[in-house]
Amino acid sequence: MSKGNKDSVLKKLDKVLIERKKNVSEDSYVSSLFVKGNKYINSKILEEAHELVDAVSESDKKHIVNEAADLWFHTLVSLSYN
Repeated sequence: MSKGNKDSVLKKLDKVLIERKKNVSEDSYVSSLFVKGNKYINSKILEEAHELVDAVSESDKKHIVNEAADLWFHTLVSLSYN
């Protein structure tokens, strides 16, 4: 990231999450998660956690990284929602 860019990736993502929460869009996956609420978001976190464990069991590094990113993302959605 350039020195002129003061916002970290996490700060940028937080801004997007806040925007999707305030301005619900039918075309936004994040908005759809917020509309469905904690029960649904929690189910996505559990789903992604299971998928990460399966990827680790397969020793597939690319799959592990992808599933870890999915888990982190849905966890950040939960943090933003709550």
